[in-house]
Amino acid sequence: MLGALALAGSASAAESDKLRWAPPPLSHPVTLQLRDGITYNKLDDSKDYIVKLPRNKKVGSTVLEGGRNIVIIGGWITLPVLPDKSNAAMSRGIYIKNSVGVVHIEGVLIDGSGGGMSDGIDIDAPKATVQIENVRVEGIYGYFDQFHADVVQPFGGVKDLRIDKLTGYTGYQGLTIGRDLGDMGSAEISRVNLVATGDQIWGRHNNSGYLVWLTHASDCRFDFPIKLREVWVQPRPTRSLADSVWPPIGGKTACPSEARDDDSEARFPRLSILGRVRKGLPPGGDFVPAGVAGVNYVSPGYRSAPGDLAE
Repeated sequence: MLGALALAGSASAAESDKLRWAPPPLSHPVTLQLRDGITYNKLDDSKDYIVKLPRNKKVGSTVLEGGRNIVIIGGWITLPVLPDKSNAAMSRGIYIKNSVGVVHIEGVLIDGSGGGMSDGIDIDAPKATVQIENVRVEGIYGYFDQFHADVVQPFGGVKDLRIDKLTGYTGYQGLTIGRDLGDMGSAEISRVNLVATGDQIWGRHNNSGYLVWLTHASDCRFDFPIKLREVWVQPRPTRSLADSVWPPIGGKTACPSEARDDDSEARFPRLSILGRVRKGLPPGGDFVPAGVAGVNYVSPGYRSAPGDLAE
């Protein structure tokens, strides 16, 4: 069943359209059919899982704690308005916690149609490799002194973060992968575009909104290897690229980024980062257009080898 779903369409897809990483091999997997609403599942670290989202939109956070290899392909998640506006687990589209194998998230749509402040995907799994592919996150929003809405944030650490084909429309922040509460092993990021939506909210505690955040501390001592390829950001009209990536240009950190004079791209020569971040939209539009991810998702298949991500 998983093989048929995951490989559907692979024969007809061009090699360049295929995803870089296939789901992990599963040994006697347990199939977990999630219901609508907020769900929390404690998984066995010695077992593999196929996690199926509902056939229709799931209104509520999906929390998965533990487990070895986990595969999620297709589905639609949104978050309802909640009284708790802090960074709580119930305000995260998908929350991966303490998994120990490979977690594969593919073809999922996470949006703001439920009206709640939310993150897209949060990770607290320093022993796990997490693969995010063909995922679209849109309509999330938040504020510095309420909810830090991020498209993807491995705040608790991850062994290896692998992203290929991700589109995010966000009212606050985007790809926030600097080391925070847990160790970061490495990150390989390709075919990602992030777009800032809504007006910048200026005022005390609300002046953030970085679309790409690559190091946590201003002294840059939590450096880890990152590879970037085809990463694009579209800032708000009132912000430049230099004000939309962290570390920024200038004296705010010990490892400032460097941007072209025309503000078209930024590089990070003082960090272990290969590649660049470009300003604008990809020439072909969103890497994950509306309608691709969701309940009717069909995988394009997977490349025989991931290829070199350095740009």
